[in-house]
Amino acid sequence: MHMPQLLQKRKAISTFILCLFVFVIFHCNTGFAVTMALKTYEKGLKAIKSNDYEMAIELFRKAVSLEPDDKKIRIGMIYYDYAPNEKLRYCIDMLKKHSEEIVEGDEADAEGTEIKKKTRVKIPDFYTTSFAIIIGIDDYENWPLLGYAVNSALAFKQKLEEIGFDQIVTLLDREAVKDRILDELHYNLMGKAGINDLVLVYFAGHSRNEDASKGRKNSYLIPADAPSADVSRAVISIEQLKDISAVIPAKHIFYIIDSCISIPDIRESEDGAQHVIDSFEAMAPEKIVYVITACNAGELIQEANGIDLFTRHLLHAFEGESDINDDGFVLCSELEEYLHTHVSKDSLQKQNPRGGRLEGRGEFFLLERAD
Repeated sequence: MHMPQLLQKRKAISTFILCLFVFVIFHCNTGFAVTMALKTYEKGLKAIKSNDYEMAIELFRKAVSLEPDDKKIRIGMIYYDYAPNEKLRYCIDMLKKHSEEIVEGDEADAEGTEIKKKTRVKIPDFYTTSFAIIIGIDDYENWPLLGYAVNSALAFKQKLEEIGFDQIVTLLDREAVKDRILDELHYNLMGKAGINDLVLVYFAGHSRNEDASKGRKNSYLIPADAPSADVSRAVISIEQLKDISAVIPAKHIFYIIDSCISIPDIRESEDGAQHVIDSFEAMAPEKIVYVITACNAGELIQEANGIDLFTRHLLHAFEGESDINDDGFVLCSELEEYLHTHVSKDSLQKQNPRGGRLEGRGEFFLLERAD
């Protein structure tokens, strides 16, 4: 798209909204004008390109015209946040069909002009039922308020719905008290989940790491009702999660902890992403409980515009981008490797996800390519 075309006056009047993707199509004599509102991070946009031409941000906020010969429009942007190397982050790739229809393309990162397309994924067919418990807590009674946990939890819940999770329970803010969380984890899953089911638990909120000087090494998730002092009886320890997982019949249990927590005795995978596993039985002859954390104790969650960096990359990972060896399946270790690589890079190594097994040996398939 050429700049003179962009400067042509149009009858279309647009409003730039920072919190939503909006596409409104106006038919003009020479083509189409597309009104766009693009989501940006907290500090806004540093630069914008339209089909590799630099353009003013104010101009971008107006209608962008498509001439009859324009087969696509590609809008790229560099954010002040999350782009320390000024890599262009393409957010829209729209194609014009039959000179009438403009369809939204995929959100993706790209260098140069290469666009990474979203890959359709699903739950592997060998799981009978898939269960998810999604927990997000911003509004604590006695702990500092957070600003990312609920939005991140809801975004991840939507992603699980898109890929076909069968049963999803969501606990947000004051719903996520200790007793309610334990009821969902322990009693409900113990009675519902079968041996060939998949269980996924996502927690976004505060966590606490035990002071090693006390001679005990443990880490805790902080429910919404936990007191600020003497929390030992009001938190959920990693040891409790291990005990609960032991009585859940499902062979494959996966914890995603969107918090800065160091888990003792975590067993990292042994080059699992490099191996092709041919069958469900050979892949996991025993129960496996896997965990991935957003960062280590002492690090900070990198958050902007209501969703944290870890969950942003988690959403991309659950679109198939974490299939590192391109065999059509995503292993837990592949997901961990993907998140560690991208979150560490975008945070300038200030946030470093970590993953491994709490129980069992080997790997299990988490996602399967659907296309």
